[in-house]
Amino acid sequence: MHVEKLNLLEKRLEKFVECFAQLKEDNEALRLHLESKSDRIVELEAEVDGLKRRREQFRVGVDRVNAVVKKLEQYREVETAN
Repeated sequence: MHVEKLNLLEKRLEKFVECFAQLKEDNEALRLHLESKSDRIVELEAEVDGLKRRREQFRVGVDRVNAVVKKLEQYREVETAN
């Protein structure tokens, strides 16, 4: 009876060790995957920041063009009135 219990305990321990080893492998794979995704997030955040700067530069350029167009329209109105 004790031998059977010891054998059962040994089998359970072997299964536990196998599961533990698999969990360690899975954990390492997940850590590597997370690290890869974290690196990609940093890259994308940098890209977004660059796009925001470009968008702001574009807006400034559009505002300048609009200001010039308004001045030209005002000049044309003055010329037309004279």
